[in-house]
Amino acid sequence: MGGRNRELGKELEMAEKRAEIAGGEKSGTVQQLKNRLEKELTLRAELCSHSRRLAKRVQRMPKIKERTATKARKAGIKSASEISLKDGNGYSAKARELAREIVQYGMPAEKAGEAIQGIGKVLGVTVHEKMSAATVRRAEIEGGVIGDLQLAYEMANSPVITYSSDSTSHKRIEYESRTVAVRVTGEKGDEWKQRTLGVDISTDHSSETQVAGLKDWLTDLSETFSASPFAARTGMEFTQDVFIVKCAGTSGDHAPDQIKGHGIMRSWKDATTETKLAERKLMGLPVTERCKFLWEIQAQRIEELGGKDEWEKLSEDEQHAVDVDILRSIGKEELAKMPEDQRRKLTMFIRTGCSMHKDLNTVKGGDEAMRSWWEASGNQPPIILPNKANAAVLKVAQDNSNPSQAEKQAREASKRGATQLTVLAGLIFKNSDTKKGEQDMYLWWMTQELGYAVPFADVSNTRYGSHGEAACLLIVYRDQYLKFLQHIRYTKDQIGFVNIEENVYEALSKCMPTLTELAIHALYNVLVSQPFMGHVRTHKNILLLGPFFSKKLKLIQSVIDNPELWLGNTVDPKTAQLEGDEFSEWTQLVLGAVRGLCPHLPHILGALIAFMQGAKSTFERFSKEFMENGDITQLTDQEKHDLFLASTNDLNEGALGRLRLNKRTRPNQSLLSHNAHQVYARNGGREFAAQHLTGQADQKYLRKVARARETSGHSRKIKERLLGAKQLKVIENKQREERQQKAEKARQAELLEIGKNLVLDGAKINELTVFELNRQLKYHREAEIKRKSTVKIPATSKLNMKQLPSMQLSSLPSYLTHIRTEPTNMPNKHGGDEMVIAQIDSLYESDVEDF
Repeated sequence: MGGRNRELGKELEMAEKRAEIAGGEKSGTVQQLKNRLEKELTLRAELCSHSRRLAKRVQRMPKIKERTATKARKAGIKSASEISLKDGNGYSAKARELAREIVQYGMPAEKAGEAIQGIGKVLGVTVHEKMSAATVRRAEIEGGVIGDLQLAYEMANSPVITYSSDSTSHKRIEYESRTVAVRVTGEKGDEWKQRTLGVDISTDHSSETQVAGLKDWLTDLSETFSASPFAARTGMEFTQDVFIVKCAGTSGDHAPDQIKGHGIMRSWKDATTETKLAERKLMGLPVTERCKFLWEIQAQRIEELGGKDEWEKLSEDEQHAVDVDILRSIGKEELAKMPEDQRRKLTMFIRTGCSMHKDLNTVKGGDEAMRSWWEASGNQPPIILPNKANAAVLKVAQDNSNPSQAEKQAREASKRGATQLTVLAGLIFKNSDTKKGEQDMYLWWMTQELGYAVPFADVSNTRYGSHGEAACLLIVYRDQYLKFLQHIRYTKDQIGFVNIEENVYEALSKCMPTLTELAIHALYNVLVSQPFMGHVRTHKNILLLGPFFSKKLKLIQSVIDNPELWLGNTVDPKTAQLEGDEFSEWTQLVLGAVRGLCPHLPHILGALIAFMQGAKSTFERFSKEFMENGDITQLTDQEKHDLFLASTNDLNEGALGRLRLNKRTRPNQSLLSHNAHQVYARNGGREFAAQHLTGQADQKYLRKVARARETSGHSRKIKERLLGAKQLKVIENKQREERQQKAEKARQAELLEIGKNLVLDGAKINELTVFELNRQLKYHREAEIKRKSTVKIPATSKLNMKQLPSMQLSSLPSYLTHIRTEPTNMPNKHGGDEMVIAQIDSLYESDVEDF
């Protein structure tokens, strides 16, 4: 820089000389050079200063790096050790999801907030907010809204739906569980999924009420879905009509209300399908043509009804019914025009029964047939196992050949046989009331005796196959049970059996007919029932179980034809049991125990055949949908694979069972919260929400609907609806009772009038008209019924004209005998009316005392 300055100085000097020579003309150039020099000097100073700053910064760099790293580490530690559940003013969607998960695993809502903080503390994370119980319950109800949106979405998307239900009562309230099967797209492609709809309360157990409840639930679901941002975003629609048109069948148990409910739903489906087809046709026509078409049909229908005047006499509801009928007729015509495969697809509506109930009823049918066999064959049946009161009556019986009325009633009321024995044994060894029976003492004693515990079958809770399992246990461990009963007897302060213990001991130790039945139940359980129940629970679609059911029938028939398949010295597992090439260890124990008893059971062959015959006919009756011309046999193989109906009703029965348990553990929880929890957890609501409901609008809608539901007074409305239905029932019953009392008074007056003119002269009877004979016989019939006479006078509707006089004559001796044996101070009619009136009054005395 110094050399450059010197050069500039020289140039300046030379310039000045040239300027002096050139004169004042060059003064501008000099000034420019001066300015240039000043800029250069300024730039030099700035560069020197910047160079010094950079040098110092390089010297400080290690300390800066260390300080920055320390600061970052401190910020990271603080971020990782603290968490906020709130997003703005409210709890975040993730926090609410966490609350639902905590409750799902059994944590009460009151403890959920504290639990979240406690878990965070264990993990080294500070959770600042503590969720209140109200917030947790609200989040739980939001899960129910998520479940509703999921159900509507999946049913709207599914090409076909099937429906099942079951009901039970709890504390005098009727509860109904509902389930649908839908096709959903998952990781494995399209697959069938069963979805619970929750549990609802119905006012009664009738089929009509159950279907009406389903319709109400579908209406609420449709309203919730239609108002959601999710529905607006996807452009999807779900209504009652969508559900029933897609519904292709129902399943459930074999109760009459289920069968009738299927018929009601079939009618609903037919009506909706035909109406929709008619609407589709009409909407495809131009407006003028549509109006003309409808007007012509309506005019024709009005003419059929008798003209316009008759039409105008109809109420609005009646006119609407005619309009609906017109639409249905159009729909039927459209349906008839369709190809067979399309028509079949639209109208298909089949019903199946629960496989577990099929086997349950099969065992009951076999047991009833076996009990009837003892009497029919003339062999000594199992001993009766009377309750305490009846046992006391029978013990004092003096002459069994001529029993008293009390002894007859005690004997008739007492049960007998293997199933009664298993019931009594269940009350001793595993009573559903934990304060009764031996309970843990039995388990500990068995563990000490055998080296392992032998839990008794849950007969008291009516589990599937429990009687058969109990029979197996009593057969295999018969000696241990007898020994344990003796142990019980001698542990008491007053040595002896109570009545139930004595019954079990006597039947198990001495009664060969009871042991015969017990052995047959045990054989059927291990060779048929257990393989059957295992198969139907692992093969979910009952439509594909036809060959398996046929296999069961063939096995039963083969045992009927050749009982040695089960009772022989060598039993082949390939021909003796329903499934499997080898016997399980337990089956071998049962077969060995039965084989050891067989020499002492002379009637086991006949009893086994009777049991299997009853089982076969019962299974056929309860599986008629698989028989020839049944609903399922008419399906093609492709249709069976395209449809799904659950092989068991376990999902509904499980839902009702969980409700019962929840009523014990959380008695104050509302049905709204219970259903929200179950639907969200069982249907995979968390995964659905993570995939479809992530937007702010969705979360806002969930909170809005949950808030509305929580403040709607849901529980109060249920109670009011039930009490209102009961009150309506009271009114109806009172009105019916009044009508009956009125009719009874009229009947009594009629009988009194007949009695006043009763003809007791046989010669005059033939002179009576048919009307008078009917009235006379009516009086005699009522009198004989009142006296519980052995004389049976049939109703007059079952007699022809020629029989009336003879029947009247035959009734006179009994009546006259009764008059002679009944002391009275009044003369008879052929001396006054008072006696007849007294007879009539005594005829209609109150029967309350008889009950």
